[in-house]
Amino acid sequence: MSRRTGVGLTRERVLQAGLGLVDREGVEALTMRRLGKELGVEAMSLYGYVANKQDLLDGVLARVYEEVAPVVTGTWEEGLRAIARQVRHVLLRHPHVVGLVAARPVCGARGLQVVESALAELRDAGLDPVSAQQALTLVLGFAVSHVANQVGGVGGPGHDAEFEVGLDVIVAGVSGLIDSMV
Repeated sequence: MSRRTGVGLTRERVLQAGLGLVDREGVEALTMRRLGKELGVEAMSLYGYVANKQDLLDGVLARVYEEVAPVVTGTWEEGLRAIARQVRHVLLRHPHVVGLVAARPVCGARGLQVVESALAELRDAGLDPVSAQQALTLVLGFAVSHVANQVGGVGGPGHDAEFEVGLDVIVAGVSGLIDSMV
């Protein structure tokens, strides 16, 4: 069987195809060979666009984080809630990446922008850098684990309400922490 030479391939196209494959079949389906087949090229052709499998996974995650819109709000509480909701909604669109998100650091320009913005808001609210990082990690971890439970069939039909209650508890705890520091 003859293969195309990869004309028209770009890193963006490779990553988008990788995300599409993960969305349809799961992370375990994402191999260089399978992705090459998806794109109509030999697997070796992909190494001109991604360094290795880890780079491919990071790139796929960066594509997911690109879907998290920058948060512009009035208060740190609204910002923290908005980030949690955004992450949850994006992960519900891409449920097969939940394990990757849980296991790998935030990556990509947008992902890092969202994290840095949230940390700055939390520091401006009165948290020290370590506490701000811990608070944001808790919120993001909650959003990721909630999606994992939801797509895994844990819990009942009231996932949205359950998420909001959990978010209320976390934001109240962060607020109490801020109050104790000022």
